[in-house]
Amino acid sequence: MDSPSSKQSPKSSQPLLGRSIIVGLLGTWLTLGTPPVTLAQPTEAAQKTLADPPELAVVPARSASARDEDSPSRGAAQVVAEVNGIKLYKRDVDAELALRLGASRRLFTDDELHKLRRQLLRNMIDRRLLLTAARRAYPDEPPAPASEVQPTSPASDKPSGELVLLERQLQDDKLIARYLNEKVFSNISIHEDEMTAEFLRAPHRFVEPLELHIREIVLFLQPEMTEEERAQQQALAERIAAQAQGNKNDFSRLARTYSEAASRPKGGDRGFVTRNQLPAELADAVF
Repeated sequence: MDSPSSKQSPKSSQPLLGRSIIVGLLGTWLTLGTPPVTLAQPTEAAQKTLADPPELAVVPARSASARDEDSPSRGAAQVVAEVNGIKLYKRDVDAELALRLGASRRLFTDDELHKLRRQLLRNMIDRRLLLTAARRAYPDEPPAPASEVQPTSPASDKPSGELVLLERQLQDDKLIARYLNEKVFSNISIHEDEMTAEFLRAPHRFVEPLELHIREIVLFLQPEMTEEERAQQQALAERIAAQAQGNKNDFSRLARTYSEAASRPKGGDRGFVTRNQLPAELADAVF
């Protein structure tokens, strides 16, 4: 698909931060950079107007320093936060990060991964607070499976405990939703005049960032590659881009054939994303 009408196509062939080149191709953008070579295609834009969720007043009892979470010298059993006596470990954050990013983790810089870890940790703290309240409200609900994530199985490239983690999250989500619907939202009564006054007071709080629905083809440039191998990878990216330009309906097949990203099985479909959810080079190419 062509780029959204609300966006202008990027300039063709311009240097980016001295380490990438962006080439515009009829609404399809090819990013050649280090470490990824990325072909990204925005398909449509969407804006939503939702109120910011209420902030939770309770904070973690104890948290790790900002950079300790990213340090490889720290063990997986490192406690990064403690909420109402329940410890959250570095391995919990790492497991959540792996579940969300998959192979596309390699697209992100260390600083971007650090910010994602910090955001995930805040989300996990909020989630733990809600779970504590929900379990107090519904003491007869059976507990979810243990959250311990087992090491990677030799026969699989996924953690053997991944299904257990997903099952636990699903049960937790159902319990949290029940608690919010029955104990929180049902007790909220807001007059229309109050809503209008709040919107007029701070309208920016009710608009979420622009989202794009993108598809991508990613080829990685590994540090150990020779100059010849890197040139071959770049040439392959350009051939793929030429095929996509010639027949944009062929994008999904090309993604399934060549892409090295986690979105490969979906034909490169990454879904709706905001600018800050993408690596810098890819964000600059499509927004």
